[in-house]
Amino acid sequence: EVTEETGYEVALDGMLGFHSIHRPPEENWLETGRSYHFLQVIHRAHIIGGALAVERDGTSDDAAWFTRDQVHDLDRVELTDAALALARWS
Repeated sequence: EVTEETGYEVALDGMLGFHSIHRPPEENWLETGRSYHFLQVIHRAHIIGGALAVERDGTSDDAAWFTRDQVHDLDRVELTDAALALARWS
């Protein structure tokens, strides 16, 4: 998933934790009329190869580097805040 969305190859350094999201039917973008539940596993990793690249025709809009201070000013998804908290960077 990391390679697909950023161009980088990574090695996992360990699991930080889980993030759970529940959404009602009206927030389900698949338009199934059902609620959904995501259980996201968050890992710490380091880059071992590849080069930063923007995913083409995929689910990511862009890929870029930011400092920790800059991240707090970005429009973020819930998963980003959960990962920051688990890494104790919030």
